[in-house]
Amino acid sequence: ADQSGQIHAVGLNLYSELLSQAVSDLQRRDNGGGGATEPEPAPPRIDLPAPASIPQDYIAHLPARLAFYQRLSGITDRSRIAAVGADLQDRFGPLPEAVENLLTITDLRCLGAAAGAESIAGGSDGIITVVFRQPVGDARQALQNRMGPGIKVGRRDLEVRTAGDTDYGLARLGRALRRVVSFIEEMREAMATAEAGPAARADIPAAEPAAGVNGAIPADRPRPRRRRRPRQTQGAAAD
Repeated sequence: ADQSGQIHAVGLNLYSELLSQAVSDLQRRDNGGGGATEPEPAPPRIDLPAPASIPQDYIAHLPARLAFYQRLSGITDRSRIAAVGADLQDRFGPLPEAVENLLTITDLRCLGAAAGAESIAGGSDGIITVVFRQPVGDARQALQNRMGPGIKVGRRDLEVRTAGDTDYGLARLGRALRRVVSFIEEMREAMATAEAGPAARADIPAAEPAAGVNGAIPADRPRPRRRRRPRQTQGAAAD
């Protein structure tokens, strides 16, 4: 009951982030410090104008409700979200809008983490802003070309216009984040190919030329002598 009160006080996203940090601290302490590896970046903070929760009238049993909150907060693989939704529907019936939004936001959190997002927030002006951890840099125009109308790529952010429709805005945001993730994967593959290119070419032995430069015969190779055909006399030609 105390944990449930803290969730309502600080919000699910912040509570899950604080809980994740506390668990990571305990794991490092149990492993003797283990400061050799750099910790994974925290998932993006999400603040969107959509009711996203598990209502009490949907799951009245508090421990079961908290267990589903915990399952969703620990998901990093998008493929697991559908299984949680199916489990909820099988045990408690059709999903309310707030639960569907919670599953959608969990999906957006996974996409945002893969896209390198630091925060995702919706404003009163109908624009959802995604702030990245690193500047977009020279890839800004190339990334902008991937986006459809109503999406603007900034130096370190991405603006998605929702037209005042929450469901439409969340769907458009999901498409934009998927395009960002696809763009990042393509850039990584291109960089890996570029780095492997010179090494691959260096492994191919150069063929020895059969002749000198431009096909000329090398100087140390004796030139063949041309045979002179005997001249025929006029009489021999007549015979």
